[in-house]
Amino acid sequence: MQPHQNHNHVFNHVAISVPDCDKAVEWYQDIFGFRRIRSDRTTDRGETPDAPIFRIYGNDLKKVKCAWLEAGNGVGFEIFEFQDPQYKQPQAFEYNRGGFFHIAITVPDPNATAKKFNELGGKQIGETVQMYGEEALYVADPWGNVIECLSCSLTQLVSTRISRSCSPANVQADGQQRMSRIVKAPQIDNIGLRGFGSSRDTHHASETAIFFVVFPAFILSIMPETSSKEEYTSSSGAVLCFTVKLMAFGIRSLIASHCTAFILGVYLNLQVQQGT
Repeated sequence: MQPHQNHNHVFNHVAISVPDCDKAVEWYQDIFGFRRIRSDRTTDRGETPDAPIFRIYGNDLKKVKCAWLEAGNGVGFEIFEFQDPQYKQPQAFEYNRGGFFHIAITVPDPNATAKKFNELGGKQIGETVQMYGEEALYVADPWGNVIECLSCSLTQLVSTRISRSCSPANVQADGQQRMSRIVKAPQIDNIGLRGFGSSRDTHHASETAIFFVVFPAFILSIMPETSSKEEYTSSSGAVLCFTVKLMAFGIRSLIASHCTAFILGVYLNLQVQQGT
């Protein structure tokens, strides 16, 4: 996957609407430890008709109170208390409605956080789920705002998923499946495409098995265990050198290309093992 050419912008802040700004500030400070970054402010159209918020929210808004908090990674968290017109209680959790329907916060123990939610007037939505050794759950604050509590960052969760799918055991299993398809594949010669069946084809099958199984297995058996970057580089060089020598044997084009693909697969497998 190629990186996108556009600048990767940072997340600035999120905002919620509640009926009581002071209670919500205290609640989020108790649960997540969010910090105030400035004093709260009430803006009244009758006193400051040219305030920026009235140019954004339209003529219906007459009065609003706002608090500014900050999460541990610097993302802002705004709490709005609309006083005129007054706050409207949201409907029950509607995951299929359009627009944003939850935010996510990283917590060390999602279940402990959910328990605290319940004690302070919130509630858990659904069950706690396990994902690649991590835990996640949904909760709602006392005003219906839905929050996902995840025991690691999203990047870490995705990385764990990728690393597990690329584990040596999974790579080996995938390689065996590919090997089975290669050995069973029909041969190609100057005449065209033909299937196995003749004695000559049987010879080709044996030859293919030797180059695809015996030689790679021999190379892997003599390669030392790598414990440092220098040793790993040396071992990787040996695999690449062996690939070049295979090409020099003058094997027929199909066999040579498949051998090269297999050896490079071994090389990538070594990279995965070194990374884990």
